Amino acid sequence: MVDMGLKDTLLASGQTVAEVAAKAKTPPAHLYNILNGKRRPRLKLAKRLQVASKGVLRAAVLMGLEDQEPSPLGRAS
Repeated sequence: MVDMGLKDTLLASGQTVAEVAAKAKTPPAHLYNILNGKRRPRLKLAKRLQVASKGVLRAAVLMGLEDQEPSPLGRAS
């Protein structure tokens, strides 16, 4: 299985960081920092990101409360 980070999982779903950031009303740079583990979002933003990404980004994972489950998109054939 290929280990996919949050950013890779988002991109593999066909969404861009800029699109999700705009829908969640946060700067793309801030979302990049969250996806790269440099920042943790507050609950309100984490929920907006989950909705904006159509559930690809889970609020509990973004906040560090749960581990990211392997994405079916990242499985090697």
